Amino acid sequence: MKKLILATMIFSSFASAQDFGGFYIGAGVGSTNFEDDGYTSDMQKVVSELYNDSSITASNNIDGQTYKLIAGYMFNRVVGIEAQYTKYAPIKITDSKSLFNHEQRYSSYTFSANVGYTFDNGLRPFGTAGLGSIDLDESGSEAGGAIRLGVGLEYYIPQVEGLSFRAAYEVDSFVLDFNGKEYNQSIGSFYASASYKF
Repeated sequence: MKKLILATMIFSSFASAQDFGGFYIGAGVGSTNFEDDGYTSDMQKVVSELYNDSSITASNNIDGQTYKLIAGYMFNRVVGIEAQYTKYAPIKITDSKSLFNHEQRYSSYTFSANVGYTFDNGLRPFGTAGLGSIDLDESGSEAGGAIRLGVGLEYYIPQVEGLSFRAAYEVDSFVLDFNGKEYNQSIGSFYASASYKF
């Protein structure tokens, strides 16, 4: 009974003490996953034909982690807006004879709506949707606009006003133009982050 009363007091104090509106900033780190829409296999075909060698094989591998910088504004316990800078792990494209080994380095700037609900116990399930731009550090390739979608769970610490932790998945979908061909690619991240709301 005492534990129930204590829990009720904590949750009640959270609901009364927390101001759900305000600016927040944060940072996160996570994994990277990538869908290339046949880019790697096309590179394999081009090189195989160029060198007249059908034995050449190719693959892509993710090397490293994703890093995020987050800033936003919550209007209330339901709706907010959020800007992010995301630097994804490099994508290493390799072939069996090292003829066209190279890296693709993606980063994105996005602006999204953040919609969810902050319960009195501090938990907030949410979804994000927005637009942005994606940059690719690779000669001969061009990527521009991106669509950002995400879903996650945030937890506001009752004992520390303004501090929250988040676990989420977000993905950027975009079109890569390489040598006149378009590839509908996506790159995303499962990540954890911490934020502080002023």
